[in-house]
This record gives sequence, C-alpha cells and structure tokens, in this order.
Amino acid sequence: MLEITVAIWMLTLSGLSLGLGNLLKQAMRCGGSFEVVDLWLGFTALIGILQVWHLFLPVDGRAGVLVGGIGLVGLCIGSVRNRAVFTFSNMAWVLIGGGLIAAWLGIHTTNQPVNVDSGLYHLNCVRWAKEYAIVPGLGNLHARLALNQSYFLYSALLDVGEFAHRSHQLASGLLCLWALIRSLVSIRAAIRARDRLKANVIYDITMIGPVVYEIVNGMNISSPSPDICVFLLGTTVASELIRVLDATACEEREYKEKALPVILLAVLGVTVKISFAATAATVFAVVLVYGRLHVGRRMVLPLFGMGALWSAFILAPWVGRGIILSGYVAFPLAVLPLPVDWRMPVDMAHRCYGLIRMWALTCGGKIPAEYMGSAKGYWLWLMYVLRTQKPTIIVPVSLAILGLLYRQLYRPARRVVAEWGFDEAYFLVPCVSLIYWFVTAPDQRFAGASFWMLGAGVVALVLATVSKESAVLSLIFVTGMLLSREIGIVDAMGPWRKDNGPARTVVTEERTTDSGLKVYVATVENEGRTWDSPLPSMPFFNPRVELRVPGDVSKGFRIRQK
Repeated sequence: MLEITVAIWMLTLSGLSLGLGNLLKQAMRCGGSFEVVDLWLGFTALIGILQVWHLFLPVDGRAGVLVGGIGLVGLCIGSVRNRAVFTFSNMAWVLIGGGLIAAWLGIHTTNQPVNVDSGLYHLNCVRWAKEYAIVPGLGNLHARLALNQSYFLYSALLDVGEFAHRSHQLASGLLCLWALIRSLVSIRAAIRARDRLKANVIYDITMIGPVVYEIVNGMNISSPSPDICVFLLGTTVASELIRVLDATACEEREYKEKALPVILLAVLGVTVKISFAATAATVFAVVLVYGRLHVGRRMVLPLFGMGALWSAFILAPWVGRGIILSGYVAFPLAVLPLPVDWRMPVDMAHRCYGLIRMWALTCGGKIPAEYMGSAKGYWLWLMYVLRTQKPTIIVPVSLAILGLLYRQLYRPARRVVAEWGFDEAYFLVPCVSLIYWFVTAPDQRFAGASFWMLGAGVVALVLATVSKESAVLSLIFVTGMLLSREIGIVDAMGPWRKDNGPARTVVTEERTTDSGLKVYVATVENEGRTWDSPLPSMPFFNPRVELRVPGDVSKGFRIRQK
C-alpha cells in the first residue's frame, strides 16, 4: 500500500535528517548528543545546501544522493558517539510511537493537493526547481514564482523516483511527523518527571491538539504549501526558546549551545516565508538580551557573531536567489532594486503585495473591497475572524487570557516562575509577530504559529508553577477538549474522498507572446490554476514576456519594454 510506503520513507528520511542535523550541531560546537531539534537542524542544513546547489543545477536525484550520503555519515558518527542512548526502552518508545504516527500520517498525506494555491503556483515552483537551475526573472512569468520560498526546493528534492509528481504526499507529512515526535518525547519526559514539569515539555504536549487539527482539518497536509512548514517551524522555535529561557543557572557555554540552534531555526523560517521575519528578529534579540542579563556580558558578542555567521549560511544564498528570481532583495517588497535586465517592473511588485494585503483584509473577498482599511472594514474583519477562526485564533487567545488571569490571581506562582527563569521575555516573540502580522497582512495563515505560541506559551508559564499531577490533569483537559470539539473521530481516521495518484494536470491553452515565446496558459474554467502542467506555464497571459536569450528558457525571462 502507498500509505505504508510513505510511512517507511518518512522514518528513513527522519533518520537521515537526524544525522545531517547532528553534524551541523557539531559544526556549530553545540554538543553531539542526539536531540529532537536535530531533525529540524537537518532540515536547515538541507535548505542551505539546496539553495547553493540550485544556483548551478536543478534539484534532482543527484542532490538527493549528496545530502542523503552526508546524512547517513552523520547518523553513523552520531550513533557511535551516542551508543548509550540506544537502549531498548528509548528505541522502542521512538520507533514504535513514530512508526504508528507515520502510518497514520500516510493515510492523510496520500491525496491530491487541496490548497488552491498549489494549482496557482506551488506545483509550478516545484516543477521549475526540479527541471531547471534557478531561472533569472522567473517572476516575470507570474509574480508568485518570485516569492523565493525555500520550501519548494525541499519538495522538489522528494519529487523523484516513485514520488515523481507525488512529493506533496511526503513533504508536509514528514515535517508533521517531527512535530509529533517532539510531543511524544515530551510525554515520556512528563511521565518520568518527579516534581514539576518543565515549561518546554508542557508547551510540546499542549501543541498536540493544534498540530493534529492542521493535519485533519487543514488544507496543507497533502499540498506542497510553505504555510504548514512555517507553522511547524514556529512551534519548534517557541519550544526551543522556552528551553533556553528556562535555564538561568546554566553556564555561558551551555547557553550558547542551546541558543544557536534557536537563532538558526528562526532565520530558516524567513527563507520559507518572508512573513517570519519579525519572529526571527525578535527571537535573535530576546536570546541576546536575556543572555546578557542572566548569563553574562562576555557571551553576548561571541553569541552575536556566531549567530550572524551561521545565519549568513542560510540568508546569503536566499538573498542572492531573490535577486535572481525578481531583481529585488526581498520581493514582494520593492526595496533595493538591482540594475539587471530581468528585474520585474515596480508596478508588478506593488500589485503582488497589494493583492496579498487585500486578500487578507477582505477575508478572501468576503468583505467588500471599498471597506478595506476603514473602521467598518476592520470591524467586519473582526466579526469574520470570530465566526470562522475558532481553533486557530479564538482558542489560543482564550487560553492566553485565562492563563494570565489565573497567574494574576494566584500570587505564589510569581515567586516560583522567577526561580525557574521562564518569564515575560518569551512573550515578546509572539506579541511582536502578531503586531507585524496585523499591520501587514492579517490573514490567519500568514500568522503561522504566532497565536499558538502565545496561547500554549501562557499554558506552559502557568502549569510550570504547579504540581506534576495538576499540570498533567490540566494538559489532558485542554488537549481532550480541543481534540473532541474541533476534530471529528471519523475525519481523524482519514479523508472522505481520496485520490492518491500523481498531482493533477489540467487542460491548458498554448499561446504565443509578442516575442514569439510559446507558453501554456490556464483556461477560463480553471481560474488561473495550471496545477502540474508543462513548463513554461502562466496562470494569466502576459503578451510582453520574452526570453532573455532567444530559444533558451534556462537563461530567464524579462518584460519587453513598450
């Protein structure tokens, strides 16, 4: 069965990512023991390698052999160094639990993409990445092809062999597996705890409900969408940040070992989706300031230098890719334009950002555009959110409010929290992220995990101050309520309608631009969605697009001057 095949590949790729991440952690001098965060550090290393690889070559099987080989070497080296970790109880807990989770995820991922943006540009981006090295001016074909989201490189890497045109059935599910393995490990830590539960353990267990909701009720588990990646990255960054801020008594070296991976993961989020920028900047600032105040002044400058250096490993090629795709450093923001012949017109960049903002403020067209930005428009927006975003916005905000009220009334908790060291510094991250989100594009999917970073963070802050028994009962109640009220048992067993074939293709119309370039254009019936159609394709026809070098698509596109 395809579901079992997907589950086996998820576990195999998890092992390779664990090895790759452990190698990166050793390179950063952050210790060599296996940890759950190594899975995400492996993903970080993968994106860094693929961004450079794609500057010269398409992301195909050769890239897979390279990173797979490095991951296998890292896994072998780490296994030798961590032989004590491979006890029967440890392996049974992770492999049996992870195997069951992977099998369940395989049921949900082996379906057609349901996110309509997958038809608009997701699948198109994956196809460009696997068939060509990076193409200059690709955004001139369609603006969203220039959004420079590194997630599509990862998806293209998986789009080989038996998963050719099926990488959407593996990409998002693999990342969800890592999130649930983190919660699984935290459940074991909670069982073994003698006194109070650690704050990051509480956070990870609280996030079981939101992650399962995204899998069962979301539209991205079988779609190659960066939205679910940003959500899961946000939850991971939050958990690791709580772990860093919960260690006031640690030495400088230990603090650096915990802080550097958090900084690197936050920076990775920017390359996946630029809306993560506020979160990344705030995480970096909080880690530095908190370290200076609670660990020591001498460690700030070295930590800043190391953080900036390793961030450049991810950000430098990302910036270069953005310039190649659009002619701008941070498209769709028309800032720092470069004098290159493939640069997208300024009005095209402004229109792309304007459409994203309009979609958010009008709730996908539910609110008349004439009210956009007015007091009535924001009121209608609020009413729409209150009616439709219960599990993604209302529930985490409610948890945050109730938790803060409890903390205010239960005075003794303040002394215990001060002793543990996890306090208000953490909440700067979700608060700044949500302010940035509201000002730029207040659509729920652009918020990533910010609302749950706030809600689950308050739960962790409060329950870290009570006894283990009280914390466990509270977690069971919160998780049980969310799972029972927002997720149907039948839906959790699998999707109602299922098509586990390759990504869909649709009939397109072959048209010729003024320069003689032949492109495949979406028909009126498909509303601009070409899905997994041959290249070059366009959702909407632009007769002014031309090749930079006649007859060579790989050299890029530009807009013909009037």
